[in-house]
Amino acid sequence: MKYTEEIFNILSKGGFISANSVSPAIKRYYDAIEEDLTDYYEYYKGIGFYLEGGDGYYMFTRQEAKVDLERKLEAVMKWIDYLSFLKTYDATFGPGFKFRPADIEVQISCQMELKDKASNCFRIRRNIMRLWRNLFLNLKRQE
Repeated sequence: MKYTEEIFNILSKGGFISANSVSPAIKRYYDAIEEDLTDYYEYYKGIGFYLEGGDGYYMFTRQEAKVDLERKLEAVMKWIDYLSFLKTYDATFGPGFKFRPADIEVQISCQMELKDKASNCFRIRRNIMRLWRNLFLNLKRQE
């Protein structure tokens, strides 16, 4: 088994090794896995990673308890709601987008859809100021 470290470095960061990669090194890694799939699978399984293959690619997966998966899915759904809220506020929202909390407050009071999304996002129906403060606090924690 060659390339165990190189393959691990790619796959452990959420990457893929695919047969149609433009990188000659990635193609070599793919071919190496193809030749010794069972050995690679057992090797990585020993450290808690499961080498899974698809149609022309390989990736790592982890076996997790159902409770952990549900918790992670809930967290992802929460962030999807946040992004939906921000995209409703301004469709051009993305990296580097600048805005002021007062701008969001004005838009929440003007747009019913935005107000509904804010209420659903934060499950708080008291006042608008708390809605966007919760959003900013959550965004800050993720920096």
